[in-house]
Amino acid sequence: MADTLIPLTTEMHDETLEQMELFRLKFRELWKNWESLKNQGVVLGGGFTKHGDGKVSGQGCGVEVHRLKGFYLDFRFFWGQKETTEYFKISSLLGKHCTDGRLHKCLKCNKEQWRNAGFLHEWHGIKSDEMIDVLFNGELFHSNPSKRERMRQIQILMSNDLAHLCLVHSLYDRMCVIRNINWIIQPLAADCQMVRVPAEYAQRNHAADAHASSE
Repeated sequence: MADTLIPLTTEMHDETLEQMELFRLKFRELWKNWESLKNQGVVLGGGFTKHGDGKVSGQGCGVEVHRLKGFYLDFRFFWGQKETTEYFKISSLLGKHCTDGRLHKCLKCNKEQWRNAGFLHEWHGIKSDEMIDVLFNGELFHSNPSKRERMRQIQILMSNDLAHLCLVHSLYDRMCVIRNINWIIQPLAADCQMVRVPAEYAQRNHAADAHASSE
């Protein structure tokens, strides 16, 4: 990515800067975990069959669930609402500390990518947030009774292997958004109160300014 540096409009103080640094640290761990999964042969695609009534068949991601749990645990730092590194908290902090329209366009695009994450949900009807919530809280890390019931319904629609492929795919899509945020805040430090955006957002902003000035 070519970058355009943008100064913050409100200075970030130590506590918030530490939050950003923790976000970077947790992203590095998540990315290393993903690289490890790639070395173990994780697969995100394949052939799948739609059977109607939300039922879908197909293979898994090629890595057994006990290994996947490490990846899931690393992702929870960006998904759990009580986490200081939760994606929406970090995105909101960036938006509050920098009012520049170029950054806000970039953040909006990332949020759209986050919400559109998922795999085969147009077939089985289970969006990313629900797939994560149900598998995390109904099977993997907690045994919430209401989530367990929904988990049983998911198991009717697809095999456990395919459910985990859908989950891994959703987390991968969102990990790419987290990577974008990590890239945006890379220059940020106490003595460098700046973020960056890809050139395409700066170009769009300049084009809009040129259009407005010609009217």
